Amino acid sequence: MKVLIFGANRITSELAKKLSQKGHEVVVVGKDKTMCDKILTETDVEVIVGDYTDLEFLEQSIDMKTSDVVVVATETDETNVLLSVLSKCLGAKRILTMLSDSKVAKALRSMNIEVLEFSNTLASLLESLVEGRKDMVDIVESTGTEYKLISYVVSEGDKCVGKKVSELKLPKGVKVIAIFEKDELKTDINGAVIKPGMVLIMLARKDIAKHLKDLLKNGVEIEEELQE
Repeated sequence: MKVLIFGANRITSELAKKLSQKGHEVVVVGKDKTMCDKILTETDVEVIVGDYTDLEFLEQSIDMKTSDVVVVATETDETNVLLSVLSKCLGAKRILTMLSDSKVAKALRSMNIEVLEFSNTLASLLESLVEGRKDMVDIVESTGTEYKLISYVVSEGDKCVGKKVSELKLPKGVKVIAIFEKDELKTDINGAVIKPGMVLIMLARKDIAKHLKDLLKNGVEIEEELQE
């Protein structure tokens, strides 16, 4: 699969690295030459430095039509919206963009552009940390499905502390998909040891989600009938 990524930053660098390691052909387009050079040295991907808000640059230097997916993840909503629309006009097959404005996100979805409202996800996590809450936090509740994305902030004394993620006795319908630790998002996590302050990001069936706090905090196993 060929993936075109707009935006040179920590998130896109990690994404490019992971996609490349899986054998995908990745091209990153960024304005910041310093960050572009860093991505070039740390990953096995093609990096193009240029002004992606310039239509002439896009038409002459970027071939949207050959990319299977275009990921738009620059620093601002305004740029992401502009790039998403321009990519659509230039023949991109599939576009995935990051936004914080839900109203604009709705408009882009009407154009068959996939949107991740990223700031809402981070805001939910930060809210729980600021308020000192050490419990489950809903991040995204998927409409039309039976799953939701939730987080759990690990506390001192939790029964899950000291265990590896792979050792958690999670029921069917629950999967830890990432962890936040020391301001870093990690997705290669099965061998990770759970520590106080770590944030577990989980995809969970809605009927099971409310029981996860007891499992992680107190070691209370979820009843078998809920796992079916």
